[in-house]
Amino acid sequence: MAGPRRLSAWRQAARPVTIDYRPYIVYAALMLIVIAFSVLLLDHGFLSWNNIAAIGRQAAPIAVMAVGMTF
Repeated sequence: MAGPRRLSAWRQAARPVTIDYRPYIVYAALMLIVIAFSVLLLDHGFLSWNNIAAIGRQAAPIAVMAVGMTF
């Protein structure tokens, strides 16, 4: 009885590790969309420091409230 159990455990340990990428597809798609728009709108000031600062100023109060709600 001990022989087959050891062999089964060895086979299970020797099985290659697979990573499930399905949960990350949404994040990858979002990053591709952001990159595509930033390249397409490069001449219109999308990646300018003023725009990045404005986005940071608008997101700061929401981020502070989110941290407070997390605690």
